[in-house]
Amino acid sequence: MDLKKLLKTRAILGKICLVAGILAFSGIFDVLVSSYRRPSNSLDVITGSSVDINGRLYGSAKASSDLMYQSTNPDLKLEFDQKLYSGFWFGEGMWRAKVAAPQNLQSGTYRISIKYPDLKNIKPKDLKKFEKLSNYTINVYEDAKALQAGSFSMITRTTGVSPWIVFAVFFPMILIGGAANYKISSILEFIMAENGQAEIYRISKVEKGFEIYFGLGKKHGLNNGDIISLLTDHGDYIAKIEVDNAGYENSTALVGVYRDVKPGYLVSRYNDQNV
Repeated sequence: MDLKKLLKTRAILGKICLVAGILAFSGIFDVLVSSYRRPSNSLDVITGSSVDINGRLYGSAKASSDLMYQSTNPDLKLEFDQKLYSGFWFGEGMWRAKVAAPQNLQSGTYRISIKYPDLKNIKPKDLKKFEKLSNYTINVYEDAKALQAGSFSMITRTTGVSPWIVFAVFFPMILIGGAANYKISSILEFIMAENGQAEIYRISKVEKGFEIYFGLGKKHGLNNGDIISLLTDHGDYIAKIEVDNAGYENSTALVGVYRDVKPGYLVSRYNDQNV
């Protein structure tokens, strides 16, 4: 296999993974920021359509027929589903309904308050929390373009795409690219070791310069005091260096402070060998 092509492919994959990671986690960050900015119990709807709404049963309410509502605009109607369902965490009774915004409703912000019968079981200290849970803000938009422009998500506002979709598209690219990069690195490590070469994977600053760590050792015929070549990541010769501590599979060597050395640079047992 061509080592230069493998190294180039790995470098390209690394950049792709970096870009994909930035985009994927910018989607998550956008979700968190928009969720923080968005008021609680806030719903968006386009005129001529409806949006789902739900909540817990409070007071003596046993069915959705026990509930009433109050809207700041009589044209904005709430249609209760007669069937209740159980909450996910505690199995408490939950109601669901649809908020219908007629075509002639003017765009703007409206409020709907759910009215529960007999709230004597609500403790005074919990009344403020209860009021937040039973009051909904309905943001009515004239069309999809206006809805996009009003989104709290910067990604949705500028591109029309949900930030969750951005995450769902680019996160798998990180996993796939990372797996491919790992496979290529394993192949590179094996081939380079067979050719008496290895990448520098760690650099430590010491008193006399830099101590470099690489994946060649006694297993590959390397011993303390052996002279090896220091190469750039493109295989260009830099200098000769001496093995300081040869382990079974990994070794260290000392590089003078005046030498330019970075992780990803190479060492070679053969002074005239390039990648």
